[in-house]
Amino acid sequence: MFEQILETIAGGGWSELDGLGDKFGKMAREQGAAERQEIERQTAIFVETFGTDAGKKALDILLRMTLLRQPDEAETAATTAEGYALAKARREGQNSIVFMLLARLQQHGEQQRLAAEKAAAETQQAGPAPPRKVSRRSSRRKQQGGEQ
Repeated sequence: MFEQILETIAGGGWSELDGLGDKFGKMAREQGAAERQEIERQTAIFVETFGTDAGKKALDILLRMTLLRQPDEAETAATTAEGYALAKARREGQNSIVFMLLARLQQHGEQQRLAAEKAAAETQQAGPAPPRKVSRRSSRRKQQGGEQ
C-alpha cells in the first residue's frame, strides 16, 4: 500500500491523497487487530504453560529470581550514579519480562471472570424454566393415594 501511495505522489496524482486518511485508518485497524490476535495467541500459550503445577513452580522461581530478590552485588557495589543506574536498568529489564507474564495471566483471568459473569447474567435474564403443567387427573391421583 505504501508503494502505491509513493507511485501516486510521483505520478503527480495529488487528488488521490484525498482518501489517504481512510487508507491509513484501515491499515492501522488491521495492524491493531493482528497485534491483538498475536497477544491472544501468546496469552493462551502462557496460560497453558503456567496453569500446570510445573508451570506454577516455574513462575514462582521466576518471581524469586527477579521481583523478590535482594539487590545483587552489581547494585550494592556501584560507586557511581552511572554504575548504579546501569545495574538497576538491567534488573528492571529482567523484571519487565515477569511483569509482562503476570499481566497476561491477569488479563486472561479477568476475561474468564467477565465471560462467566455474562453467562450468569444471560441465564438470569432467561429466568427459570416454566413449571410443568400438571393435569387434574394426575393431581387427583396423588391426592387419593394413587387410586382412581
